[in-house]
Amino acid sequence: MFNTVFVEKDQYQNAQELLSKIKYRDLKVIDKIEDIWGRVKKPYLQKRTTLNLFIGRKKGQLLKEAPSAYGVGSEKHFYYIHAYNCIYECEYCYLQGYFNSPDIVLFINHQEILNEIERTIEQYPDAWFHSGEFSDSLALSHITCELPGYHKLFERYPNAKLEIRTKSVNLKEILNLSPLPN
Repeated sequence: MFNTVFVEKDQYQNAQELLSKIKYRDLKVIDKIEDIWGRVKKPYLQKRTTLNLFIGRKKGQLLKEAPSAYGVGSEKHFYYIHAYNCIYECEYCYLQGYFNSPDIVLFINHQEILNEIERTIEQYPDAWFHSGEFSDSLALSHITCELPGYHKLFERYPNAKLEIRTKSVNLKEILNLSPLPN
């Protein structure tokens, strides 16, 4: 599926399970995703012939407050970024021009993101959270396998809500989880 996979060297060990689930031609260990990804503008549809994958750690702000229009009622609404770009080519999608590159970036430091979500829930017990702002939430979830961790966290905090934004029919991982009311 991928031409070249670039893995941040400090995440190489953590990426082994993910790497075992995908097909790729070449593997390169790099210092930072930002050193390569998006540095040269590539046409979005070039991904049909040379799609690359970057695996690394989400740095900076792990959780962002969404505008009030994103939420429901007066609850705080936050989103977390688990990936950049999407395997789909929806005509109307803003991602086609948002980044300089159509290549996929997967962040694998989910425990850090979960810790930040938990700190936020402790401050705002009724908060609403979503993924899927910069990538489809389920399209590659059978490879990334992060959903059980998020499910487990929201199971412990029934007043907080998790929204999985997707257009994918890839329900393999989510069907393995018992439904939660939140």
